Amino acid sequence: FLLRLQTLQDHRKKQSDKTIVVFFFVPNAIKIIHPEFLESKALFQDIKDMIDDNIKDIRNKIIYGIANQKLPSEINIFDEDFLFELKNKMVSFKREGEPYLCTHELINERDIILKSFRENSLLNKKNDKVKVILYPCYLNSSDGLLDLEYYSVVWGCHLGIFPSYYEPWGYTPIECSAYGVSSITTDLSGLGRYLLKTNEHDKGVFVVHRENKSEEEVVKEIADRLYWFSALSKEGRIRYKIMAENLVHIFSWEKLVENYIKAHNLALEKI
Repeated sequence: FLLRLQTLQDHRKKQSDKTIVVFFFVPNAIKIIHPEFLESKALFQDIKDMIDDNIKDIRNKIIYGIANQKLPSEINIFDEDFLFELKNKMVSFKREGEPYLCTHELINERDIILKSFRENSLLNKKNDKVKVILYPCYLNSSDGLLDLEYYSVVWGCHLGIFPSYYEPWGYTPIECSAYGVSSITTDLSGLGRYLLKTNEHDKGVFVVHRENKSEEEVVKEIADRLYWFSALSKEGRIRYKIMAENLVHIFSWEKLVENYIKAHNLALEKI
């Protein structure tokens, strides 16, 4: 999968202006958050607060400047002291050395995901069109870094990737759909098989064929789907976003609960 992710770097060869960021939300044993991330987070909040405190004055300068036939520029929007402080904060964001691939220091320094990143040249270099970030802790509103609940993170994504090797049902893609996010599942999940059976696949939830397929075939199909999705226009992504949302009603509790009741009763009969 990581090797195929590398094919998305072709955006660079095609001079695409898109940068793809892939988050790996995989819990792991961690030591601490990298201190540099916490420093950058604090600095970012400081800049945000600084702008918020001056936003009314900045807004008025833009409006009155335009009314006086002057296009906005740093000279007529920011005073000298404000601009000097902003430039100092910009310099503070600069970091030396290679960027981190993981938000935390891991207990296992030979983690297979980080090892695979490096082996496949997914290194987050400046010109790389694909950036990868391992986020190795459970999401919650007080994790110290993102500080977002799971569903808030889902809402902020364009595509969820859940290449299940086995899943009795697998609600995660539908959770994505509820927030207007397209997703990938496989025909080795109950959900994927149901979508194929009812011909509701590829309508915001894409089903990868994994049954009786080699690992290489599965990886290629996922990579091809990722590459296709990455090339969609904004309008194309919105179209699949709407289709994903429309899938949710099919899996409402009112429609599915009778299956749970049937399964429960069958289990009781076998006792």
